Order: sequence, then C-alpha cells, then structure tokens
Amino acid sequence: MKPRVQYTAVNRETKIGITNDAGIFPFGTLSNALDAGAIEYRTGMTATWQTMAGCYNAGIAFVDDNALTNGSYGVANQTGSGFISSSFSSCDTAR
Repeated sequence: MKPRVQYTAVNRETKIGITNDAGIFPFGTLSNALDAGAIEYRTGMTATWQTMAGCYNAGIAFVDDNALTNGSYGVANQTGSGFISSSFSSCDTAR
C-alpha cells in the first residue's frame, strides 16, 4: 500500500482508513471494515505486519495442501489487527 493514502471498502465508497508514512494501517484507526460479512482471506501476515511462514508450495503462496502447515488469515469485517491476522488455520483449508 502507498503512504498517506485514503483506502475504501469493497463498495469503493466507504472509507476504511488512511495509511501512515510507512504505507500501513495503524490498527485501531480503521474507521470501517472492508465488508460487512465475515469473509476470510489468506494474508501471510502477523498482526504486526510481519510475514508469517506457511501455506507455500514451490514458492507459490497460499496453495499448499499440507494439513500439517498453518497460515494466517484476515477477516473482512474486522477493523483492528484481525483485518490482516485474525487467526491461523491448516493450509488445506480454503480461505
């Protein structure tokens, strides 16, 4: 993401927040969620914007069918750190 840019939700009208100088959302500052639904998506990120190992296969992210490997996911209706890292689950579980 770009620094100091206003981002919007899926509907492209609802403002969710402005990134800081580093191009990230400081959590607790999102004014709205991306979507009203609890849509889950793989992010590969921790709640502190660090990359998280897991769910990789031959260098291609999020396509690992290994039930023993875990990967992080975010949830679209979250406005805090759950936006990028709500939890983690087995990589053979679609998100």
